[in-house]
Amino acid sequence: MLVRQRALGDLYRLREDEKARSIPKEEIEAYYQKNLARFEELTLTHISVPRAISKAPSDANFEAKAKQVAEELHNRAAKGEDMEKLQLEVYSTFGLKNPMQYYIDQGIKSPPASFLKPIRRGEMVQTAEAELFALKPGQVSSMQEFPSAYVTYKLESRRTIPLEEVTAEISKNLYQQNLAALVKPLASVQARYNERYFSRAGGEGVSSAQIRAAHKTVAHN
Repeated sequence: MLVRQRALGDLYRLREDEKARSIPKEEIEAYYQKNLARFEELTLTHISVPRAISKAPSDANFEAKAKQVAEELHNRAAKGEDMEKLQLEVYSTFGLKNPMQYYIDQGIKSPPASFLKPIRRGEMVQTAEAELFALKPGQVSSMQEFPSAYVTYKLESRRTIPLEEVTAEISKNLYQQNLAALVKPLASVQARYNERYFSRAGGEGVSSAQIRAAHKTVAHN
C-alpha cells in the first residue's frame, strides 16, 4: 500500500515537474521587464590598500599608514588619475607583489590589477552596493573600509543585461517558482488509516499511539 502511494506520489511530481518546465516566452519577457533592476550590471575599477600584511602580526602603525595612503589615493582618483597607476603604486609603496605579475612574466594576457568583474545587485555589502549603483560613469565612491582593506571604486560603465543573456537564468527562477506552487498541495495531503486494516492477526486493534506513529512514518517518507 505504502509503496503504491509513494509510486503515485513520484509520478505526480514528475508530471508537475514537466508542467513547471513549460515556460512560455511571454512569461520570461514579463519577468525580465518586471525585474529590470536585477539585471543592471556595473563595470568597476578599484584601488585596494591592505590594512595588514598577510601572515604578519597586527601592526597599528602599518594600518595607520595604510589608511593615510588610501585616503591620498582616493583623493587623487577623485581628481581623475588613472586607477591602474594608483593600484600599482599601492604595491610599490608596501613592497607587495602584483598578483598579475606571474601572467605578465609569462607573456600571458591578464586583466589590469585594478580590474573587477562586473557586479549586479545583491553581490556586495548593502551599504557599498547602494552607493555604487548611485554613481555615474567616471565618478568614484567614498573610501570603503572593509575588514581587510581600504577600497575606492570607480564606475567605468553600466548596462542593463540583454534578455537573451539572462533567459536561462530567468527560466530557472520561474521553473523553481512554478514547481513550488504545483507541489504545494502535496503538503496538505494526509493519509487516512483503517484501524481494522492495521489490527493484529488475532483481531486486536492497534492503539491510537500506534496509529499516530504510522502517520508520522508516512509523513517522513
